[in-house]
Amino acid sequence: VAAGHYEGPVELWPGVNLFGGFRGDESQRCERDWTANETIIDGQQQIPNVIIGADFARLDGVTVRGGYGAMYGGGMLNDGVSPIVANCLFEENVAHYGGAMANIGGAAEIFDCVFRNNVVAPRVEKITTGARGGGAIYGERDQATIQRCYFEDNSALNTDAAGEGGAIRGESS
Repeated sequence: VAAGHYEGPVELWPGVNLFGGFRGDESQRCERDWTANETIIDGQQQIPNVIIGADFARLDGVTVRGGYGAMYGGGMLNDGVSPIVANCLFEENVAHYGGAMANIGGAAEIFDCVFRNNVVAPRVEKITTGARGGGAIYGERDQATIQRCYFEDNSALNTDAAGEGGAIRGESS
């Protein structure tokens, strides 16, 4: 996908890869530069689940921003699926469980990503109880692998109990 600003949501398909960071004149994938040629998929603080994961799909070199209002995974929801997520930036996403990403019952592989300014908060999508945690990532009955990722200023606001995970929270994971 060429550099630019795109409106979500995007639903990944099984076995299909989505690579960002292209100028548009490359002849090979290795020529892309996802930091210089930012590909932004934006929920504009209106769309829950900016990205919906799929088995054997890869999301690589994309900025996922502005997911809001989801019960699970404002930026990306992986419900029972196992995608690969690499070289991505997740920022300014809000949900009740996992502001940036929620992994439920799958085995997502997440590496070389940045999670910045994501929040779990109450009163998202008419939810009035406290937020449940994992400002950046929430996992439930999952076997996610997280490697070489950076977490900055993620938070869990007004959680029902202490220790809900400003960055990561796992339940039976």
